[in-house]
Amino acid sequence: MRKEKDDLTTQLRRARSLRVLFYSAARACEDVAGRIGKPHQTWNFRAEELHEVRARLLAIDPLLVSEGRLLLIIEECAMRLKSCALIVAELETQRKKETEDGIKDAVMATARECWLGLYEATGLEAKLCKSGIADEQPYSFDDFDASRKRLDEIRAELIEESQKQHSP
Repeated sequence: MRKEKDDLTTQLRRARSLRVLFYSAARACEDVAGRIGKPHQTWNFRAEELHEVRARLLAIDPLLVSEGRLLLIIEECAMRLKSCALIVAELETQRKKETEDGIKDAVMATARECWLGLYEATGLEAKLCKSGIADEQPYSFDDFDASRKRLDEIRAELIEESQKQHSP
């Protein structure tokens, strides 16, 4: 029983770490996307930011992530972040508006995937906290129901925005 409790506590801490990593990655993507089309940007620096959040995601040992869905999201985010970093670095050379818009769409799609990772990690953390087995309790600022509801709203807004951008 003690080993099970320790394992769940470790999983809970890992879920919290994943929440922070996904949040950081999503915000980095949104920041970069928001700068596309604006003058006086150092795109190599912005690309490096994306490489850094990718490296932090990849630092998670996949054998230690208990949820298969989270593993897939980590892998998807890592691949997208790598691609985004490469195409953002290409903005050092002046590009057409259509090209910039395509790059912005790709970066925002990566942000959406990172938000999905945050959503899934929050769900895992909530499940582990509610199990009552782990040694830790929810952080005092964590209201999982409110967090999940807000993440649902963010995802819906991103999907709606994406559909508007791609409708004729």
